[in-house]
Amino acid sequence: MATPSALAPPAAALDTRAIGARLATHLRAPGAQVVDCRVVRYRHRPGTRCVVQYGVTVREASGARVEARVVGQWHTGDRGAAARARTLARRVDHGHGPWSSPFPPVFFDAATDMLATTYPFDRRLPALAAVASGASPDVVAPMRAHLRLAADTPLTVDVACVRYREQLNAVLQYDVRAADTGSADRRGRFFVKVYSDDGGARMLAVHRALTQATAGRGPVGVAPAVAYVGALGALVTAQAEGCPLDRVPLDRAGLEATLQSVAAGLAAFGTLRLAAELPLATAATGATDRSVAALAPVLPDQTASLASLARATAALADEPATGLVHGDLKLEHVFVHGGHVQLIDLDSCHRGLAAWDLALLTERWWASRDASPAGRPLADWGAHVLAMGYFA
Repeated sequence: MATPSALAPPAAALDTRAIGARLATHLRAPGAQVVDCRVVRYRHRPGTRCVVQYGVTVREASGARVEARVVGQWHTGDRGAAARARTLARRVDHGHGPWSSPFPPVFFDAATDMLATTYPFDRRLPALAAVASGASPDVVAPMRAHLRLAADTPLTVDVACVRYREQLNAVLQYDVRAADTGSADRRGRFFVKVYSDDGGARMLAVHRALTQATAGRGPVGVAPAVAYVGALGALVTAQAEGCPLDRVPLDRAGLEATLQSVAAGLAAFGTLRLAAELPLATAATGATDRSVAALAPVLPDQTASLASLARATAALADEPATGLVHGDLKLEHVFVHGGHVQLIDLDSCHRGLAAWDLALLTERWWASRDASPAGRPLADWGAHVLAMGYFA
């Protein structure tokens, strides 16, 4: 295998069979085997670095299967990866419980020149291990208060990783319930987002301002923010009410009312008025040129289309801000409860062209329903309902 730091593009980093074989040599338990290795996330800056997150399935000696996330990093021309791996390994803190992953938190693979870290260890998210353990009282206490449970009520806490963006942030799902009862009013689902910067504090302010702006008025709201744990860089939110749009049953009669509600909710969201000093995000228009430059060698037949996309995105920066924009509307970010809509994942919320949300959600709706010829009429019809409902 060629050394990934010398590759352009880094084909070796994407050879999952070869990487899986190398990862197998770093398994901690005797008799364990890597049975599957796949790419989960991939970031490549030509001439600079390559970061790949692998999803790895390990079969232990007992026959049990375990899932792990391993992040491989390569830097062009770097010959100090082994030394950095040793430095990082000395920083590993197991104070929040024993390390349970089948791979070490940090290791270096000399055959591929890969510096690897294993979730939940992340050098830029030092609190992630504590949050992932579910044992931090700083995280659980505000959940307990939100459920109106006494401080001495025993709890059962189950934690699952929803999304992990290495060195940037991670989202974890907490299912919390009082251990002494099965009553539904003594349990709840929360989401904890761990940031590598002060994004959690910023988002707490945004959530609270939007909650106040939408309280009792109109068809739209946001998921309740419960707390920000500054020592851990963790924002705690409660689960949104209702059903996410990607799980709405495809019953045409009921679906039309749902899409009308979504359209009305987006229109109401776009017209909200918030304090000018609220720490909203900046419209993301500046990174398109870099993305196009990275994609062009891989998709040479799409060069003209990519260039057009870059120009169109850059032009948005010159347009006047006409409203509030969510900025990252996916079907799973829109929850529908009766005629009311709640939005989640507000990190990209900014002032800009309000109809941007409609365009993004409509495109994602259409793409998700257009998987087969039989689904295309529903995709077209649903997109039409969203657009007409929004502008009405």
